[in-house]
Amino acid sequence: MLFALTGLSSLDDGQGVHVMTFQTAAPTYLWLNDVLAVGEGTIDVEHARLEMRYYECRVELPLAHFTS
Repeated sequence: MLFALTGLSSLDDGQGVHVMTFQTAAPTYLWLNDVLAVGEGTIDVEHARLEMRYYECRVELPLAHFTS
């Protein structure tokens, strides 16, 4: 499994926001190929510690106000 991680983190206040995508050919984890995850957290430079919480973003369509 491969993943790509992009985003911003501040070494001044330790706050960070990331976007993560995945790529796999493993049958059990194929669902991850359609996942966009957004993460928030902190980095502790002094102790080389990263704490992140990731959320899966989902499109929930059709939206009620767009249907006829």
